[in-house]
Amino acid sequence: MENGYSKDLTIDRINVDGNYEPDNCRWATDKQQSNNKGNNRYIKFENQVHTLAEWSEIKGIIPKTLKFRLDANWNLEDVFNKPTNKKFWHDDKKLKMEVV
Repeated sequence: MENGYSKDLTIDRINVDGNYEPDNCRWATDKQQSNNKGNNRYIKFENQVHTLAEWSEIKGIIPKTLKFRLDANWNLEDVFNKPTNKKFWHDDKKLKMEVV
């Protein structure tokens, strides 16, 4: 408890390639754990580095759309800034989507 544990957290390695030892562990949410996996796709854009999922949340574009654009070799400016007819947002830990 004194190390920050609560029922909604699980143990996570800060460096996914490191060992489970005190200096490399933390209590993390499911979302933090998902963004700290070794197979995540990290993208640098506008001097920031985020996972595809994080960029999706930042830009309000569904992850599938971003993945399609990246896989089709779009330039990053278009990947993240070209309008789409679908927007999403998070509300009470659920993904909401609308066609605009």
